[in-house]
Amino acid sequence: QTAKALIEFAYKRFFIRGLEIAYFSGPIFLMGSFVSSRELGLFSQAFYLAGLPNTLLSPVQQTVAFSVYSKVKANKQKLQQAFDMNYFFSVRFLIPAGLVVYLFPEQILSLLYGAKWLQAAPILQYLSLYVVFVTLLMSIVIFLYSLRMKDIIKVYSIQIVIFALIVAVFRRMLESKVLLVGAAYSMSILMAFFVGLYFMKNAGIKIVIEKLFLWPFGIAIGIISVWHLFISPQIDLTHLDKISILGIIVIAIIVFVSLMFLSELKRSQYYFKYVFNQMLTKNTLGK
Repeated sequence: QTAKALIEFAYKRFFIRGLEIAYFSGPIFLMGSFVSSRELGLFSQAFYLAGLPNTLLSPVQQTVAFSVYSKVKANKQKLQQAFDMNYFFSVRFLIPAGLVVYLFPEQILSLLYGAKWLQAAPILQYLSLYVVFVTLLMSIVIFLYSLRMKDIIKVYSIQIVIFALIVAVFRRMLESKVLLVGAAYSMSILMAFFVGLYFMKNAGIKIVIEKLFLWPFGIAIGIISVWHLFISPQIDLTHLDKISILGIIVIAIIVFVSLMFLSELKRSQYYFKYVFNQMLTKNTLGK
């Protein structure tokens, strides 16, 4: 029985990994036949930057989150609390990251790689939704690993189909192939995220979209509107030195993250206090 369970797990894991490779690497491989090597290089670099938040956070998700979900999966109340807390913090850090990528793509590329990579700015901007939702989707995948692996296969399969449909439908509307693929990644990851939420709901998790995203996305839309209507027409960021660019990006991140947490001050205080108490308890036990 144990051997059968291990074989079934390995088979599903192998298939899931294949779908991940098909989605995250397949389009870039195929693009080599349709775009120039320079365009491919620009897209690859923008795609790498857009995936950095997920790369940095995935070890935490794979170790801490998976461990917690696996331990409390028999207790629906604790499972719900773990999910709520994970997403409360994730959303409020990732949306500011996506905002910075959307508002300052040229400055990010200039700071990290220099002026010769500025042509990748529109691609990076098209990937701003991907920045936010790829990590949130991976969090759902980690959650489903602890409960229902078969649903991960469904999520990834639907995601690939959505990506292909977006490319097929909009290929004549966007002349640039690299921008089309960037938009397809952002939209398909967004839609796959909501498909993942549906499967989590089927697994017994209460999903309240308004509670998860109302304030963070409302603030994000407000920031984008204020930026385009009042701030961007008044300032020129094209000739700033790297220290000034770094300062602006850091200040923007601090302001955006602060707004996300201050908008729901009571919930923020509760979760921060809970995390602090848990850390304090572990340190006390360790001594």
